[in-house]
Amino acid sequence: MNVKSMRTQDIHDELFRRMVENYDATVPCQHHGGCDRPAKWVAVFHGTCPSVAVCTRHMKAWVATMTEGVREGQDLACYQCHRRFFFTLSELVTFHRLDRAGG
Repeated sequence: MNVKSMRTQDIHDELFRRMVENYDATVPCQHHGGCDRPAKWVAVFHGTCPSVAVCTRHMKAWVATMTEGVREGQDLACYQCHRRFFFTLSELVTFHRLDRAGG
């Protein structure tokens, strides 16, 4: 889509058409090691680090690993920016379920 030659309303119409067309599309898990499962969660990181869509298996594994590390006295660290956190997992990341309203 070459937006430079399009009117603003045409751009909005085209984007809306594409959103509706892909409404039922499956969001893939974006785990850094690769994954073929569909994402069911969005990991929303602190500050400016980008959010990541992950499957339930990778969300649970990540939470278990981080929770175990905290129990062992390790600091929590963001894998993206390497900033350290000292109190709770929710300071670093929160998970939000990818559900459609009413579905």
